[in-house]
Amino acid sequence: MGMTASLTRIKSVHLDHLLNQEPLPGDPEEELYVDKDWESIMYVFGNGSVGAPITGDIFMPEEVIGDEEAIQCGEGIRYHTPEAVKAINVMISDLTEASVRELIVPEKMEHIYSFHPDETELLVERCLSVIELFKRAEQNGDLVIAGMG
Repeated sequence: MGMTASLTRIKSVHLDHLLNQEPLPGDPEEELYVDKDWESIMYVFGNGSVGAPITGDIFMPEEVIGDEEAIQCGEGIRYHTPEAVKAINVMISDLTEASVRELIVPEKMEHIYSFHPDETELLVERCLSVIELFKRAEQNGDLVIAGMG
């Protein structure tokens, strides 16, 4: 089985809706489902480290909305503020398709549960999609919600 992840870009003016745990008005700006590749993506962006500073938080942001019990159970709504989006973007925005491909080294990624060498093209595509999502989020001052389940 395993945990899957997604990123959702929303307008920062909708933060009050999140804080009040109300439905968001309208559709999100962008949604990206990365399935179980979240750990491989963090490995690539962390230059060989899943828990690298800043990029290790892409799918587990520090900001969490929910009651204390839900947060302790790993639940709640996790999101990146515009400042956190900018910090992540600084770390990943210079990555190109070629540099992402260089960082995917199957022999060094065998310990990552969800990595399958025959799905390298899909991983490259998902890495590039995450980069683009954070670029657009920074350009627009948006929040990024990270969902895992």
